[in-house]
Amino acid sequence: MNNEEELLNFYKDELVCLKESIMSLQEQKQKLIEKVEQLEKQNNILKENNDNLSEMFTQYKEYTSTQIRDLEFQLVNLSVERADRELLLDTLHQEIRQLKKANFEKEQIIKEQESIKQGDNVSSFQDSPDNLSQISQDDQSQRNVEIKQEQVIYLKKQFHTPQKNNKPEIQSIIDSIPKSEYTILYEEEMKKIKDVSNKQFEMKIWQDQVMVLFKEKYKNEKIINGKLRELLRNSYPEQHRGKIWSFLIGNQLQINKQLYEKLLLSIPNHPLITNELKNLINKTFTIINDFENSDKLKDELREILTIFHIYRPDMGYIQGMTYLAFMFLIRMPKQKALKCLANILFKSQLLRTFYQFKSHYLEAYFLLFDSFFQEKLPVLANKFNQIKLPKQSFLVEWFYTVFSRAFNLITSSKIWDYFLCEGDLFLIRLTLAVLSNLEPDLLKCEYEDILMLIRQKTYQIKIDELFKHLNKFKIEQKTFQIRLQKQLDDL
Repeated sequence: MNNEEELLNFYKDELVCLKESIMSLQEQKQKLIEKVEQLEKQNNILKENNDNLSEMFTQYKEYTSTQIRDLEFQLVNLSVERADRELLLDTLHQEIRQLKKANFEKEQIIKEQESIKQGDNVSSFQDSPDNLSQISQDDQSQRNVEIKQEQVIYLKKQFHTPQKNNKPEIQSIIDSIPKSEYTILYEEEMKKIKDVSNKQFEMKIWQDQVMVLFKEKYKNEKIINGKLRELLRNSYPEQHRGKIWSFLIGNQLQINKQLYEKLLLSIPNHPLITNELKNLINKTFTIINDFENSDKLKDELREILTIFHIYRPDMGYIQGMTYLAFMFLIRMPKQKALKCLANILFKSQLLRTFYQFKSHYLEAYFLLFDSFFQEKLPVLANKFNQIKLPKQSFLVEWFYTVFSRAFNLITSSKIWDYFLCEGDLFLIRLTLAVLSNLEPDLLKCEYEDILMLIRQKTYQIKIDELFKHLNKFKIEQKTFQIRLQKQLDDL
């Protein structure tokens, strides 16, 4: 009996051990299954990445082939145009030589006629040789005017022909004609031709050279931004502004037409779209009452802001967004305007901080501005500190709207050019430039008048004066980032 009990206990112990072993094996099995699933996911990701790389390589190959074909075609055109210019140059030089020869022959004939009349002493002709010479010179001058008018028409056609790199050759032709042969008519016409040609030549450069840089698939931001900063200091064709803004902002969020249409269809039954939201959006539409097709603009603006409210529920619609969306909408279709609005609020840390009310970052930005304000404009900064004027009272509105409410549309557009090119630091520099421009008036004001003066006088600042003050405030991007991080660490 004892042996049977011992045997039974032994088997029980073995059974317990087997159960534990089974459980351990099951746990190991589960871990292996999870590991296999992870490996499968990684494998799928690698496959997707491989597919994406293959697609990118194909696109790059197609793009390169297209660029090569375009360059070859441009090279052929340039060769033809160069030949035309050389032919034109030779023709005009030949005409100049013929004119000089004709003038010389005319003078010889006049001298011979004068000598003949003096020898014959013909009294029937009442005019003296001096008068005859004067009449002949008048006749010659009239002929020169007729010839010059023909040259003006010919050169004008050449200038108005939209061809690349024609400016140096035409200028050399103009310079080759002796000044003594110019008439008043000729000089006035040439001035008009030069003015028109310079504008057309500049627009042609933007179309054929600058806009080539703004292909969204391939870009080197440091190089592009460096070149763009130089170009923005000169005249800037408005017709290209939308394309350049869209390029500089990019599309990290991958917003496309299909997503836009999907969000648009969801508006009627979406729980986030309330009457309060609609009324809030409509309140800021006074900014476009003076524009043509203002009703259409209002409808599209309302549509963009409503879709954005659905797309970013964590941020939602805030009134300052109307100004941002409006600046995009007047320059591009509504789908691209939404893409730019969403991406700039994602890309700009300063705008994202203000629109999401991140108190920690907001305080850091206010302290950061205070440090630059005290350093660059110490007298005005001390004045504001003495009267305890909160900087938020003007900074919030300026940063929310990227100064588009503070200035007229022309000045605002130029400001946006630089902001999209240089980033958040530009807004700090621009704020210092505005306050520097207003400093003489602000130092005379009391607390209750300062904010009113800032709002009224800012709008009156001329764009040349604004950028003149802006150039006084040079701040390195590295310095900006270091100080911002320090403020965040100290909070």
